[in-house]
Amino acid sequence: MIYKRLLSLPTRVIMKTITGQIVNLISNDVSKFEELSLFMHHMWSAPLEALIVFGLIWNKIGIATLFGYAVLLLLVPLQLFFSKKFGTYRKNTIRWTDERVKITNEILVGCQIVKMYMSELTLKFSCL
Repeated sequence: MIYKRLLSLPTRVIMKTITGQIVNLISNDVSKFEELSLFMHHMWSAPLEALIVFGLIWNKIGIATLFGYAVLLLLVPLQLFFSKKFGTYRKNTIRWTDERVKITNEILVGCQIVKMYMSELTLKFSCL
């Protein structure tokens, strides 16, 4: 499906993207969809579990349960802050990864050209 979609893209769009981005999208970002399918049910089950656990703890402890849940709710903004920070760091990492994949691809293409023209010995002596 990804390859079919990639082949249907206009040439001007493909020319704007570098090979590193395309390889990164195919190899890394597709796995995110797989993870999404594994954890999607937590969107409805986690709040339900929290309510059930809250009721059970309320039965055993009583009013002190509210303090525990208050601390839990106060930590949510802190978690959102750190999520945004890590998102920024991840964007930088992706940019560096794309650049690394691009450079590696250029090196491999250069090696293929050297092999194709059988000029290993010539380049070996010019490098020494």
